[in-house]
Amino acid sequence: MDNEKELSAVNEEAPLSGFARFEDWLTNSFWFHYKWYFILAVFGITVLILALVGLAGHVEYDWRVVYAHYGQEDPAACKELKGLLEGVLPETGKNRRVDVELIDLAYGGPAPGTGSGEPAELMAENGEYRLYAFLEDQNCYLYILDADTFKRFSGLGYFSDGRPLSSLPRFYAATNDAQVKLLSASDPAYSDYSQDFLDDVNQEYAQEHEELLAIARETVGKLG
Repeated sequence: MDNEKELSAVNEEAPLSGFARFEDWLTNSFWFHYKWYFILAVFGITVLILALVGLAGHVEYDWRVVYAHYGQEDPAACKELKGLLEGVLPETGKNRRVDVELIDLAYGGPAPGTGSGEPAELMAENGEYRLYAFLEDQNCYLYILDADTFKRFSGLGYFSDGRPLSSLPRFYAATNDAQVKLLSASDPAYSDYSQDFLDDVNQEYAQEHEELLAIARETVGKLG
């Protein structure tokens, strides 16, 4: 009789604790029925958070300015030049402040006369082609150059309006009038549009280009 009572007591289930009940519900009820909804919700929330973080960190620059020079990258000079430019360039309607993207185009070698090799060889070896690429970019209106880079490229016919900066005479400010690329319906990228529509776009863009280039030239005068 006593043995039967002991066996009955062992077989009786002890009441579950709060955590055990939650674990049982999570495993056998929620996760069984709703796991894919939960996984998709977590994925969607993660994508949304990443998108919001990306938007918060994205800057819509008003101006792209190329800073081309011999030597290594120079964060101190970039900070100084960026502050100077943001003080004279107008905002272009994208926000309520002037944001300048200063592209530090360093040639990676010593300045001419401080190392071996001719200046032309140094520039060819250390990325002269990159500056030529920016000169073809119709969205780069303003250039800041060190004296050696300015002298070399002005001798090649570029930067005819260059002037030394009044506050930083070791630098030159100049513009380059890159040709506006005309959109054509013969281009596969624009084959879905009529040429009449593209002509209107070309005219609008050319007008904007001339306006921004005029501002860049005015800025060169202010800086010089």
